[in-house]
Amino acid sequence: MATSSFYTPIITAATNEYLPAGVYNSQVRGNLNHLRSKVSVAATLGEDTSPIDASNGGTWTTLAMVGADDWDSVDLHEGDSRVLLDRPGVWLITAGCRFDTSTQGRFQMRLRLNNSKTLCRQDSQSLSVNGQMTLSTIHRSTVSTDYVELQVSNFLADEVPVLDSNGRTRVRAVFLGVDESNGSSWTAPTTQSTGTFASATWNQQVRDNLRHLHERPACRAYAVSAPGALGTGSSWVAVDLDGEDYDTDTMHSTSTNPSRVTLTRPGIWFVSAVSEAQQGAATVVNSTGLRIGVNGTVFRNAKIVDASGSGSTGFYNYFMNVSAIVFTSTTTDYVELEMRQDSSVSLVVGYGSSQTTHLCATWLGG
Repeated sequence: MATSSFYTPIITAATNEYLPAGVYNSQVRGNLNHLRSKVSVAATLGEDTSPIDASNGGTWTTLAMVGADDWDSVDLHEGDSRVLLDRPGVWLITAGCRFDTSTQGRFQMRLRLNNSKTLCRQDSQSLSVNGQMTLSTIHRSTVSTDYVELQVSNFLADEVPVLDSNGRTRVRAVFLGVDESNGSSWTAPTTQSTGTFASATWNQQVRDNLRHLHERPACRAYAVSAPGALGTGSSWVAVDLDGEDYDTDTMHSTSTNPSRVTLTRPGIWFVSAVSEAQQGAATVVNSTGLRIGVNGTVFRNAKIVDASGSGSTGFYNYFMNVSAIVFTSTTTDYVELEMRQDSSVSLVVGYGSSQTTHLCATWLGG
């Protein structure tokens, strides 16, 4: 069961120091309980919305999540559109959206932070039946007042209601840990004999191990400069990312191998990518792909869509989102955001801010 308690920084024991029971209670027992529980929430739509206006692309509607929460461990949701991120650190956030349409066209969803920044975005294209989209990303919060909302936009020729459909439209968030790295590593704890134990044992096997479990190295890299156009019928291309929102463990360089985010700890990682493909002719039919590459040789979770435009002119921006769980046994494996396209024209990869093409990763444990 999740608690509202926060992690307690662990003291360094001096040589031959005996520690009082209060230190054990707050720094061992309390922190173990904190690590075992997970502050989290799952907010649901609760009821079908009024139809979103037809041909209203570019206008975003914030969804009020008025349904009964699947769960809410520490009052992160109060029955409105906002899901509160109530503590600094790394958060895993996912969303699903179910909508009803009988025509082909484009429908969009995004996760919006503090109604000022897009964390993650997905477009749906060429549908003629009920649609379902999902989003997943991480966010590094530095305050206790951040919040996220789910928004939708409708390019379709028909009005489109968003459906509850037994909770398929929802926002979930879980707190993973603090966004720092003290350089701690895991040391296999030894079994202590009766009596007291040395301060070095406390410092290494209690302090450092608890730090290691609580830290969440994280990185969000994005394209500041134009990465270059994707050529017609191109093979998979790793996209250079020369900007950073954050990088807490030297996972990414904006100049050396800028396409790579290195997984700096052995174990299990969550990786998410968003791509924006811009095409100058809205009627060009093309297949656009996004995937997460690992070490330049394998890939995880590709997505390929028909991104043909309809009913629009000028540059047509199409967003995709994929995510993956990646396991590594080293500190040198890396992931990349890879794209490809198949059309009669080159496509421009979106750039300029972390709200467009970006790659993020955080350590889950292991």
